Amino acid sequence: MAASVVEDPRRLHRLTNFAYGMFHDNDVAIRREETKDLLREMIAAKPGIHKMTAFTRIESTKHEELGRRFEPAGIANVIFGVASLSQNSLDGLNKSTTVEGVHEALDRLDRYGSKIKIVTSFVAGNNEDPLRETALIREFWRKFHRRIERVAIQPLMEYPFRQKLRGQYQLYPDKPFIHYDWDYCAGGYLVFYQDACPPSVFQRALRQTFRAAHEVPEGSKEDWDYRTTQTLIRDTHRREDRNLSRYVDFLKRMKRGKYGGDGRLKPDALTNDPKPWSVDIGAPTRRAVRIPGWVTAGQSARPDVATAPLPA
Repeated sequence: MAASVVEDPRRLHRLTNFAYGMFHDNDVAIRREETKDLLREMIAAKPGIHKMTAFTRIESTKHEELGRRFEPAGIANVIFGVASLSQNSLDGLNKSTTVEGVHEALDRLDRYGSKIKIVTSFVAGNNEDPLRETALIREFWRKFHRRIERVAIQPLMEYPFRQKLRGQYQLYPDKPFIHYDWDYCAGGYLVFYQDACPPSVFQRALRQTFRAAHEVPEGSKEDWDYRTTQTLIRDTHRREDRNLSRYVDFLKRMKRGKYGGDGRLKPDALTNDPKPWSVDIGAPTRRAVRIPGWVTAGQSARPDVATAPLPA
């Protein structure tokens, strides 16, 4: 089994002479013993691709042999789905881990002497203090920035009308949606009115946190490889960063009159609230039809200017 898996990167390297690759399994170490066999085979075979990326859970670091063999097997980057640094959020998402366990996982890699880099992914906004969540991410990055290759932050998201159109379960109902433009229902864009924080405030905090996590701290300015990586990430994210800034301005307009002086959503603010079918922030869109198969009487032929009430 292990030998047949190793043949794939060996064949790819022969075709491309490229050193990079990725295991697209959501958890490459889910079967611990089989993964150990695979890593041993990769170390022995040296298939040519020696800068692999792999997805796994932070619990895999508890197995010292795994932690020590990733790097010599050619796995240079590991993606950890941390989800949150708030214990309440981790519990709400049914994650079988703790904030302390996340910190311990990265500490273990140091004890193992491993040089692999970590990509950490977070889903923010699933609690009563979303701004504290972003502050915790920044604090986490300051502590482990030499280990962390990249920080991915995404607000909790959902698509509107999944229940009405497809009979599928929705994490959030349609009412709290800010708009109905599916172009913004994935990635870094906040699409819900949150109870505890105006959307423009939280979206700005997400943007600032991503930018902070890809600066170069004073102690790492002599690390040329680290500086190059951070510069590349910032440059490739430049257009998205500009769009997020424009999206914050859009959210400022949309939240008017919906939040009280304490920054909390007013209970009746979303009753009969018209939702834009499309968001125009001056950026190109991917689709002319925003919600496939959905047509309402009186909807404008131009979805970029149309608004509509919530479907019955």
